[in-house]
Amino acid sequence: MYESIISILDGIKNQIIAEYNSKGIKASGRFARNMTIGRQGRYKVVLTLPFYSQFIMKFKSNKGGRGPGKFPPIKALMEWVRVKGLQIRDLKTGRFRTKNTTSIKQVAYLIGRKIAIQGTDIHLGKRQPIDLDKIINNRLDYKGEELADRILQQIKI
Repeated sequence: MYESIISILDGIKNQIIAEYNSKGIKASGRFARNMTIGRQGRYKVVLTLPFYSQFIMKFKSNKGGRGPGKFPPIKALMEWVRVKGLQIRDLKTGRFRTKNTTSIKQVAYLIGRKIAIQGTDIHLGKRQPIDLDKIINNRLDYKGEELADRILQQIKI
């Protein structure tokens, strides 16, 4: 039974990663590496998602994305800016500024300010989130009958 649950969670994890890649959300790949499946206690098996998954996923009543209000973590934005290769253009010369920690922090700050004021594109409806409910339901439909058969085989009358 334990293996069946791990198999279902592994399928959900792989589907999340596939959607993450297909929607062009991937930056460093850390999101996929930070998803884990493991035992918690004696009987519980869990799929753990990174904290920032709430900003790219739709789950239950959450419509996805990060709404306006607070600044997102600047360190996470700096890593994203570094991986994406974003730069600031000098208004006077029209040239890109050299990449250094200060310019990366400036770009991250500007993006963070925009998110704090307006929210993310996913929250605004400009891009589609990863629909976790749909992934889970599809995976359970796919694996449900197989799991039901296994459970019935283990019931002895």
